[in-house]
Amino acid sequence: MYNAEKYVRDCIRSILGQTFSDFEFIIINDASTDSSPEIIKSFKDKRIRLLNNRERCYPTRNKGLRVARGKYICIMDADDISLPHRFERQVLFMEQHPQYGLAGSGYRVLGKERDLYRESDYQKIKVQLMRNNCFIHPSVIIRHDLLKKHKLRYIRKYYYSSDYDFLARAARYFPITNIPEVLMHYRVHEGQVTIQYRKRQAELADEISIDQLRYIGINPTKEETGMHLNLLKGNPIEYSRKLKLYKWINRIREANLKACFYDKNELEAFFEALMIMQPFCKDYFQKLKVKERTKTTETIREDLADVTFVIPLRITSDQVIENLNTTIDFIRNNFNTSFYLLEADVAQRYFPAENQKGVRYEFIRDDNPVFPRTKWINRLLNSVETPYVAVWEPGSIVMPDQIKNAIKNLKYSDTILSIPYSERIYKCDPLSSGMFGKYMKPEVLKLMAPAMPVESNLKNKGQVFLVNRKRYLATRGENEKLYGEEMENVVRLKMMDVLNMTVYHSAGPLFCLWYPDSRIHKNNQIDSEILNRKELLNTCKHAKV
Repeated sequence: MYNAEKYVRDCIRSILGQTFSDFEFIIINDASTDSSPEIIKSFKDKRIRLLNNRERCYPTRNKGLRVARGKYICIMDADDISLPHRFERQVLFMEQHPQYGLAGSGYRVLGKERDLYRESDYQKIKVQLMRNNCFIHPSVIIRHDLLKKHKLRYIRKYYYSSDYDFLARAARYFPITNIPEVLMHYRVHEGQVTIQYRKRQAELADEISIDQLRYIGINPTKEETGMHLNLLKGNPIEYSRKLKLYKWINRIREANLKACFYDKNELEAFFEALMIMQPFCKDYFQKLKVKERTKTTETIREDLADVTFVIPLRITSDQVIENLNTTIDFIRNNFNTSFYLLEADVAQRYFPAENQKGVRYEFIRDDNPVFPRTKWINRLLNSVETPYVAVWEPGSIVMPDQIKNAIKNLKYSDTILSIPYSERIYKCDPLSSGMFGKYMKPEVLKLMAPAMPVESNLKNKGQVFLVNRKRYLATRGENEKLYGEEMENVVRLKMMDVLNMTVYHSAGPLFCLWYPDSRIHKNNQIDSEILNRKELLNTCKHAKV
């Protein structure tokens, strides 16, 4: 803690109020000149151990690591807030998952309304650490014995990026992960090191990225260093240096084969995603196809002739049209299937291409200011003939394997409702959406996922789902008394529970392409919320009966 009088009181309260109470609370005052030390002393709790530095000392965290006595060590910054169950959830996770030596968590930026998560797969984390830090450091819990065993400490020379370096080195010794649960509130303000020294922090992060090459046996030249950093940052590399870049990537592959550090497939996906951002990416992917001697130059499309993708539409911006076209193109690139689009609005705003094979379009005038999506889903379900229907949303991107698993479950089990994602809903920004729309490569989204805002699937937004058409309609299909998507899937899943029906979720995330916010009139929003809550209560009453 250094001069944190504005925030430290709330920080301390958040730690002392933990549901898990068996801990020591080490607070290191790094020669503060404000009232922070007095604030700390005002708390009368035996768990607090206050250590004072006579002058500023970096890295002070090493002092805390040295004197700590607990089985686990949790990191905390003086301006953040830990949620009451943070320690309880993290300790339980570490006890149940002894393979992990370190775990971060999801978080929410104070003052914002969205929850953010970071990558949890260890093999993906190792590769992504080549490019940036995929942890929020004050959310971390670490096994104390592993810190001692591997002599892990924060290194002074990396100063403003020492957290990134610490995690990159930790990943060399033991598996690390992020718990997909929001356990803290993270504060962003002008006094932070990351804000004050952003340029120097970026320079040090570059050094840490290069140090990871040295770990697998590569000592790059100045030219190779520059080329590698440009590749990581997505900066255009001159076409004349194309062959040098190919050789450089191959050199990293070969070094990794000897070092056996990065998962081969994850490293390849990482390079593919980076190359998509280069102007000569098509040459690169063609080169890969030739090298691997693929049998065909086109993706083999799965036959889903017995599935219709239905999309109820209300166009609120040109971006929605672009996202719709991207969604259809992506699905058609991977599946032989058909689409039925129904636009319901006061005026037609979507004009499909003429004679577009496999795409049926209908416009219906609808003056309702709130889009009655469930009503139009039922109409679509009754208008198609295929035994299975995928209800989709413009801009919703799901990996092909997740769709195949959801369809397979409908065909070969008693399930009548299948949701093709289960982990998280990633919100793309304009850059990632544009890059994906241009190249249609899932690796773009996977690479950029750690930097994307995330919503937990527990919010049940329900953008996409698949059904056995006849059996779903036999349950009366969608509840047409609902307005808007906020409560739609909550009621849908509750009804499945009432009917004692299992709902299947494919493992994997959902990506939502970017579009500008469009707010409905506040009065309409309030009225819709009241109606939706009444319908949920009505469904719950049936559940009790």
